[in-house]
Amino acid sequence: MVAPTSSAREQQHDIASAGVQAVPPVSAPRQTPAARGKRAAHRPPPPVARSNWVSVARVGKFINYQTTIIGVTARRQAVWSTPEPFIGSYVLDPSMAVTSELLSPRSEEDDDEERPNLKVDSTGDIDIDLWIVPSSAEDGSKAATRVVLDGRNIKLRLHSIGTRPLDLYISCETLSIAVPRDFVGALGMDTPTKRIKFSAPVTRVMAIFHDAVDGMNGFIGDSSKAGADLAQGSRIVIKSSKSDVSMSFAKPRTIWTSLWPFGKSAA
Repeated sequence: MVAPTSSAREQQHDIASAGVQAVPPVSAPRQTPAARGKRAAHRPPPPVARSNWVSVARVGKFINYQTTIIGVTARRQAVWSTPEPFIGSYVLDPSMAVTSELLSPRSEEDDDEERPNLKVDSTGDIDIDLWIVPSSAEDGSKAATRVVLDGRNIKLRLHSIGTRPLDLYISCETLSIAVPRDFVGALGMDTPTKRIKFSAPVTRVMAIFHDAVDGMNGFIGDSSKAGADLAQGSRIVIKSSKSDVSMSFAKPRTIWTSLWPFGKSAA
């Protein structure tokens, strides 16, 4: 705090001499964490065209066949190389209509499942930035935005989830995931819990209801909503074979990110 000037000290002395209690200077009110949080905004999406019903598949190149002998049985198995890491940025609009002629073909097995709004399936690593934009008021749909990621080592930075609930399914070996600070929803992990790491801000807003050696269930955000119908809310389901999972909040928007016009282009 800056010390008062000599003229200010004399003025305070005159007021005290006159028998009038000096009024201390009014300081600016301290900002509460909630007030500070209102200023935080999602990181703006990059100049990438909006999309929906996206399907991406990556596999390595065929190398040769490998024969494995187990007892008296010989098994011949194809050996594939590991593909290059898949890196992409997507601005997903779940209300966008896309003709079926532009979408990936569906197999009989796929017909039994709802088509994801974004699906990335790779035998290699995946590194994705994802923005889900709010649906238009005319859309009116409450259907969840479905995102499926299946790969080895996955990095996902989810910057916004829009206005619909989010169903996020991840199958991987290792995972680093960042979610928006305003995310509210269920979290399920099918993985040994000894190597799961949550950042301190995530830990403060997460309630854990089931914590075992082989998995956990919790709720991020307002835990009073954990008693609602989870089918109507957001959820994240993670299955990790090597159990190296870390979760944090995505970085908020800053003056530098708002001025920086570039982003990773979708591969």
